[in-house]
Amino acid sequence: MRIYNILTTILLLMIGFNCYQTYQLQRTNHKIHKAAASMATQLKIMLTPPPAPESIATGIEAPAFSLINKENKEVSLATLSKEKKKILVFSSSTCQYCQDYYPELDKYTKENQEIEVIVIQAESTPEENEKLITNNNYSFDILVADQQVWQDYQIQATPTTIILDENNKIISSSISSTYADLTNLLGDS
Repeated sequence: MRIYNILTTILLLMIGFNCYQTYQLQRTNHKIHKAAASMATQLKIMLTPPPAPESIATGIEAPAFSLINKENKEVSLATLSKEKKKILVFSSSTCQYCQDYYPELDKYTKENQEIEVIVIQAESTPEENEKLITNNNYSFDILVADQQVWQDYQIQATPTTIILDENNKIISSSISSTYADLTNLLGDS
């Protein structure tokens, strides 16, 4: 009988331990499911693209600017050709997409002499711009951007390309970084 009591006690302890482990496992599974749901929500938030930045309105007159070129001379919107459409490319000297865009922009400029191309570059100096143009034999001018022109043209990302007509009205605006982007943008205008 004593062995029976010992075996019954051991059996009850094993059942109790098994119940405790099941309880702990269910509790852990609940925590895991809760954590997984939280991570799924976080992942969804991270993978949801931000809303598109507000771009400058089309059909309006382009905001006036007066900026410095590579020769330390002032260039204003009013001094640009009144006979040609204009491509304004807002870029940054620290933007790799911008640096990769320049050769494609130069190719477009050389193939389309009827369009004036101006790069407005942040975080640069006239001397750095002159070196960039000279070293790469670029056929477009690079102006030193200031904060005001960035605000006036509502630049949110680089490179942003803005197309102006001969009367300096904004035809279109887009974040562009390839020759194809540029031709598509101009094809729409």
